Amino acid sequence: MQPYPRPTYSSYFTLPAPNPIPYNRLPLNISDAIWSVQNKTKAPLPLVVAAALTPLALVCQGLIDVSPAEDLLFPVSCNFCTVAEPGERKSTVDKLFMAPVYDYEHSASMQYQEDLQLYALNLETWKVESKALKSQLSKQTKKDQPTDAIKARLIAHQRNEPKPPTRVQLLANDITPAALQDLLHSGGGSLALHSAEGDILLSGQALQNLGLLNDLWDGAPLSVTRRQSESYTIYDARLSVSLMVQDAMFKKYQKQSHEMARGSGLWARFFISFPQSTIGTRIGHTMENYRQRLAPYHHDLQRLLVQYTNKLAVGDKSRITLTFTPEAQRYWANLCESIERQLLDSGRKPRAYCGIHRISH
Repeated sequence: MQPYPRPTYSSYFTLPAPNPIPYNRLPLNISDAIWSVQNKTKAPLPLVVAAALTPLALVCQGLIDVSPAEDLLFPVSCNFCTVAEPGERKSTVDKLFMAPVYDYEHSASMQYQEDLQLYALNLETWKVESKALKSQLSKQTKKDQPTDAIKARLIAHQRNEPKPPTRVQLLANDITPAALQDLLHSGGGSLALHSAEGDILLSGQALQNLGLLNDLWDGAPLSVTRRQSESYTIYDARLSVSLMVQDAMFKKYQKQSHEMARGSGLWARFFISFPQSTIGTRIGHTMENYRQRLAPYHHDLQRLLVQYTNKLAVGDKSRITLTFTPEAQRYWANLCESIERQLLDSGRKPRAYCGIHRISH
């Protein structure tokens, strides 16, 4: 991230206490953005943190992988589920952080429509030329004239059939598993299931196909077999999930799918929070220059978006591998051992890795 002066904390703009999320250990531009948006909106801190990390996970998962140890390579995709009631300013916070991604999606959609029109014109021209070549071949055949030259032209023409434009879509919400697979195959291979109104996702089909979600989380190849269309295999796709949902809808999903979701390991792949409501306490001063504080975050996000889309434009889907420092490797190994000991001592999965880990503040 680009360096940016850390803001001066004053009695007007302070974080709610207690604060169990060490957000200030994130890169400076991210932590400053979280601080400014939280002080502007006074939304619950876990909600703000999840909203800030979602677009970064979306873009970075298409650019990098992480290797904590030799012969191990993992995606950097992240899944977030924030359970919060109406009035907690979920949509407001989401729009502030996701603005560059939403702007890109809008411009990409408009460009795609223009490309479709050009494709339709080129295809029609191609069909006319193809018909003319076939007609010429038919005439020469009837007259018993040489056809090698016209056949060569026709073969070359067939190989130059216009291809439909590719739309690099980054976000989806109300989508079927089949459509999700097609998007990952035909697009850039990096996508986020995202909604600030998470009931769209929880009531949809995508979150019912738990095996698909888990395979995508692991970056495993996906073989898609179609009876009436072409079958294919998706390699190295990346998928993040981010939803903000009301408690009633979350409980409904849990009631219908709890055992299956927990047994499949779905929730173990999520950062789940139940933030304490701030409704009724959002009084006092609000930060009016928050957009200035947020600008470096947006700048870096836009830079990563351009980097990712430029790579896709030339067909480059490669990723940079980031490796752990020796200190990070030791910390990671100690964490793995700690979890393993908990499994032995308790005879069950640790709470934070088997279902819902509550973050109340």
